[in-house]
Amino acid sequence: MNQNLLSESRASEDPLATGSANRAPIEVLVVIGRFLVNSGGAQRVIANQIQNSVDPKTHYTVCNLFGKGTLGTELPSGVKVIELNATGPLDVRILKRLRRIIDEHSIDVIHTQSFIAGFWGRLASVSKAVSVVSTEQNSHQHYRNLTGLLNGITLPLADEITCVSQATRNSFFTWEKWLLRKRSISVIHNAVKFSHYADIPRDGADELRKEIGVGQDDLLLGNVARMDTQKNQHHLIREFAKIAAKFPTAKLLIIGRGHLGPSLQQLIDALGVSDQVKLIGPRSDMDDVYRMLDVFVLPSLFEGFSLALLEGMSVGLPIVCSNIPQITEATGEDAIAVNPRTPEKLSAALTQIISQPAEREKLGQRVKLRAEKMFDASMLAMKYEALYRQLVSRNQNR
Repeated sequence: MNQNLLSESRASEDPLATGSANRAPIEVLVVIGRFLVNSGGAQRVIANQIQNSVDPKTHYTVCNLFGKGTLGTELPSGVKVIELNATGPLDVRILKRLRRIIDEHSIDVIHTQSFIAGFWGRLASVSKAVSVVSTEQNSHQHYRNLTGLLNGITLPLADEITCVSQATRNSFFTWEKWLLRKRSISVIHNAVKFSHYADIPRDGADELRKEIGVGQDDLLLGNVARMDTQKNQHHLIREFAKIAAKFPTAKLLIIGRGHLGPSLQQLIDALGVSDQVKLIGPRSDMDDVYRMLDVFVLPSLFEGFSLALLEGMSVGLPIVCSNIPQITEATGEDAIAVNPRTPEKLSAALTQIISQPAEREKLGQRVKLRAEKMFDASMLAMKYEALYRQLVSRNQNR
């Protein structure tokens, strides 16, 4: 399905406009590796889509391959989360269990949301009367060899392939494009519930500031991301340290979990900026975190389509970010974007945003308007639910 067709389907298949009461229900099985609270963006996008469903005749079941599906507590009542408790990504029992779920729940559409879920979900669809949508969440250039191979050779089993950004779509290897030459690859951006984040007050969250040890008058720059090489936080800390003495009330907060935590703390200590740079770990009170932040910083080396970035935009936080396509596709011209690898560029951008309060306000309002226009979860749900119905109709007419 190309982007024009998606736009047409959004109008023609809008369940609010076409009398959904007369249509048969569609059973959708969403397959994801881990469905955890405070996990990655793909998991939160699934929750956003289901929470903001626009078609009452689209029924969702979520299949969680590994561990507990704790994010299921945030889904509407009636949405079931099935835990397969697989022992690892190559546990062949996943295939048998998925095929049984397809039969027991009369599944019409499988929607896979990660590379390992895509591999097993697509295999499970073979010889079953189901359609498959596979969403590619990240750049293929950064998949490990085996991961990329398993994902790529099974992608042709999908009826429709969607990418969370144009940059992700452009990242497919030449051999993948050849295998997929008869498949449509469209872009459906990740999205958040705009109204929720837009309504978060920018009141400073004084109690949370006190809890984490920052002052009420401090200017807080927040990096909401897991502690991973991809997120470029070592570079961020080094660049912030260059200007920290010049702006003693500026504080850098890194919010998230990850294996790089110890090495990031070592760097903070070595640079002597422990009073101004704090690792505050993952938070379950992200609304309060956004209440207290003044600037959102995302200097990633690569991304899929950052959900935290869309949240920050919806709140109205001014953005300092990498100038990589996966990020600027979200922010457009409404952020301060710099090369994430070049020394001095990021520190100059941070100096600019810290020292110019009027510009911060303008940038915050601009990204907020952009998020409202382009990245609201109701649009995400409408596009996917129209796509599901098209696939079911196509399958029935074969």
